[in-house]
Amino acid sequence: CASNLNNIGNIFLDKGQFKDALKYYQKSLELEEKMGQRMALATTHYNLGIVFLNLRNNSVSIVHFLKSIALRSQMDLPPNKSVDQVIKIRSQIGSQKFKELVAIVFNSLPEDLKRFIKLEEYTSDTTAHRVAPKIGRNDPCPCGSGRKYKKCHGK
Repeated sequence: CASNLNNIGNIFLDKGQFKDALKYYQKSLELEEKMGQRMALATTHYNLGIVFLNLRNNSVSIVHFLKSIALRSQMDLPPNKSVDQVIKIRSQIGSQKFKELVAIVFNSLPEDLKRFIKLEEYTSDTTAHRVAPKIGRNDPCPCGSGRKYKKCHGK
């Protein structure tokens, strides 16, 4: 029954009818919480995060994405696309604003989920630095073929 509500929510989400999708996801969430279905809860929280992202409500979307991440972590499952969405929000609003927002959001989460979320994964300011120089499209291919990179391995 809860999965049917979630599926109906998906249909509305695909059509861009976010308010209708929200109603069905919230009904599904209520049933899943009563039944204790953590996997289904993780999926529904992800779906709710997507709806609120489309409604441009970053703080509520982050709450749902973090809950999804924590529930999956609780079950020893790898994170789903929620991590990608959280990182996407960070790149859209900027690192500093994101840090402030995620601190507020994190404090609003239930205590039993907080320990499954490693905030430093999302808030650290580490930058990956290139070890080798960047290869341009028209540079010779590093494989040694003598052809331009774009015609060899740059496809």
